[in-house]
Amino acid sequence: ELPTTYLLNGAVYVARSEWLLEYRNFHGPETVAFPMPLERSVDIDAEIDFLYAELLMREGYYDYN
Repeated sequence: ELPTTYLLNGAVYVARSEWLLEYRNFHGPETVAFPMPLERSVDIDAEIDFLYAELLMREGYYDYN
């Protein structure tokens, strides 16, 4: 069995401005992950991405209420 792996999706970044000024990056020694299901991690950069997100909502994979 393969180990669990994660992929950055860029959905959520939270940091203090002092921390960003020190590290100049969102990823540092205190960075923690916020695992999200794949169907809630749709990155919309193009029309096809938007259509995919609409499909997920229409089919009930994403509850937006």
